[in-house]
Amino acid sequence: MRRTPFARVFCLVLVLGVPACGDSSSTDEGGGPGNPTGTFSGTVTGVVTANLSGLATATRVPGTDRWGIALGVGEPQWISFLAGFDGFPPPGTYPVLSGVQSIQATEPTFSASFVAAAGTSSFTSSEGTLTITTSSTTRVAGSFQFTAERGTIGNPELVQIQGTFDAINYEGGGG
Repeated sequence: MRRTPFARVFCLVLVLGVPACGDSSSTDEGGGPGNPTGTFSGTVTGVVTANLSGLATATRVPGTDRWGIALGVGEPQWISFLAGFDGFPPPGTYPVLSGVQSIQATEPTFSASFVAAAGTSSFTSSEGTLTITTSSTTRVAGSFQFTAERGTIGNPELVQIQGTFDAINYEGGGG
């Protein structure tokens, strides 16, 4: 299954746009002193195994009212979540589905993508959950667990991904 053009645009925005969104040296962003830049940690098991950590950000997709959370952008391996609904995500537990299922769902959902290595096709979510415990004008925090796949339909490569995040909210939504 291939990512939708919307997901590609979102990933490109996160890779190119997030570093210019603010001064990461400020302790006013991302939850105050001790977490000035937003962080995440996670594990990947399956056909790829990895322990991940790095920068965590939340931002609105330009030209839309949809939000995304990027974990580890700029690293060799990273994860992105894209809301399948308009508006800022309030606290709650959301299903993580494939991109097509997420956009077509009648309830609020997310889709996710995991890039295992530069220049390789990404893994796309098939099922799981994203739990948002904090949603404010400065940060979005919570946990996630999902299964993702890539490759041939009927015989995909699978990974299981889980972790936690405390992301800077660059757009100031929520509250």
